[in-house]
Amino acid sequence: MGRSRRFSAFAAGGGTDLDLVNALAVADHAAPSPAEALYSQDFRLDELDFRLYESVLTRDQMGDRQRRCVMSTGTHTTTLAKEPFINVTSFKRDGTAVATPVWCVGKNGSLLVFSEADSGKVKRIRHDPHVSIAPCSFRGKPRGPAVEADATVLHDTEEVEALLTRKYRWTWRGYNLVMAAVRRLRRQARPDSVTIKIALR
Repeated sequence: MGRSRRFSAFAAGGGTDLDLVNALAVADHAAPSPAEALYSQDFRLDELDFRLYESVLTRDQMGDRQRRCVMSTGTHTTTLAKEPFINVTSFKRDGTAVATPVWCVGKNGSLLVFSEADSGKVKRIRHDPHVSIAPCSFRGKPRGPAVEADATVLHDTEEVEALLTRKYRWTWRGYNLVMAAVRRLRRQARPDSVTIKIALR
């Protein structure tokens, strides 16, 4: 199957996330990463951002981004806000910890995270606001110590989206454009979104 057809198949609901990675790599003139082989065939729209992040970067840009994903020497909010990704670990009702790598920004001593309203982490935080956070790679590999924090779910996303655009620039914009195209082809409405506000303990 050609790569343009792979994107069409993915958007129509008949392809995999690997089809999208290949199609986006062509669109950005970047060869697919070997990490494609690690991707699951299961796919959720709210988990696309890290796969998309890899696929839209050229190899040189990816190398530069990875070089900047250094281990944090501190655990304060300002340091974490500078990280490209952080793991947000939330907890199920039975106490099981679930770590989710996310993009983040800092604002007035707190960390802000954008998420779909029905995502697993949002449901877990609504039940238990206790979380732990740590710097990580885009795949979720820890790059520093975890710290305890409390999370609050806010319905307004205007501020966090503006800050994410400022921090990640064309990568955030590109992600939103691709997701809008996927939803149009699948005839899906844009899902409700929320801001997760995280304050260190």
